[in-house]
This record gives sequence, C-alpha cells and structure tokens, in this order.
Amino acid sequence: ATISFKVKVNSVPGDQTVTEEVKFEGSNYITNTSPIIYIIKHNQKPEVTINEAGPIHLLVGEDYQVEGTWKDIDDSTNTLYYALNGNLLKSEVLDNGGSIDPIVWRYLLTSDQFQLGENHFQVVSRDLEGAYSISALLKIMVESPPSISLNHANSTVPLDFENDFTLYGSWNDLDSNSVDLYYQINGGAPVSFAVDVPNSANKGENVN
Repeated sequence: ATISFKVKVNSVPGDQTVTEEVKFEGSNYITNTSPIIYIIKHNQKPEVTINEAGPIHLLVGEDYQVEGTWKDIDDSTNTLYYALNGNLLKSEVLDNGGSIDPIVWRYLLTSDQFQLGENHFQVVSRDLEGAYSISALLKIMVESPPSISLNHANSTVPLDFENDFTLYGSWNDLDSNSVDLYYQINGGAPVSFAVDVPNSANKGENVN
C-alpha cells in the first residue's frame, strides 16, 4: 500500500533541517520507519547594484546610461524595476540562465526625464517568490551653467586717460540660488567683484 499527501512549505528564515519518521501500529505489530532527513532551503533575496557611486553631474540636455549588475543564486528569473524621483519608469524580466555570477543590466535615462537639480534613480529586483532586493540608489545632479551678457558688447568706447567707465550687464541662472561675478582685463586672471549675488525669485529671469 502507498500513502501519499501534499504539504505546503512555509517560508523559513534560514535553511531548515527536517527529520521525519513514520510509526505503524497494528493489532499485532508496531514498527517505525528509519528517519528521513532533508533540508528546506530558504529563499535567497536577489541582489542588485549600480556601478557608479555618484553623484553624477550632468548639464541640461544630457542623457545618461546607468549600468549595474544583478544576481539571484536560487532563482533564474527576476523582474527589475527602474524608477526616477519616485516614479516607475519601466520594469523588465531578466533571466540569468541559472548562473550565480552577476549579470549586467543597463538603462538609458533621457534628458527629458530629468528635473533641474537633484534627481534620484532607483533600481530593485524581485524574484518569482516575491522577495525583493535592497534598492540600489544613484544621485544625479542636472546643472544649468549661468549665462551673462554685457551691454554694448563688441563696441568701441572712446575714453580719455584716467577717466572712469562703468560697465553694465545682466546674468541669469536656472538652478542656483546665487552666483559670484568676475571680470578680466586683457586676458588676465579673473578678479572677483561680487560674491553670493542672490538669484531672482523666478530663476531664469535676468538679474542686472
């Protein structure tokens, strides 16, 4: 006679050794089987990494391709989730073919997905059992260099010797709270003439 039944294995925090034996009790005989020992393997969380430690500095209009690795020693298929500033960009299913070595992943972030200033990219991996990796994070700074203009630029100004001459102009910056201003004469070393000049409340407007 064959007796069989199904059991559901609960999740275990670590490898769990199980010893089983069966006892038979009849009207004229009692016996036990030899112990059967097996191990319930606990599900290993996947691992995901980003190659660059960051922060990454980009100019407005630049794209950036993030690269990293993932591995799962007991599950060949994982879903990777890519997010920027808390918004999910994409998920994709990857297969490592049973390899326990890290597998390379890549994700291209285009310039239109960034916001000015600080951006946070996140990638996390999920296995078929529902276990998530620790999130891998990368800070990306998108910077806009200030621009400056000079009134009457490229014109010739007649000036008597020892007379003063006042220059006028304006500057603007999309992301900084303040700037330092410098002048140069005849290609000499830059000379600071204004420090921590506050930006306009509406960043990007001209400041005289």
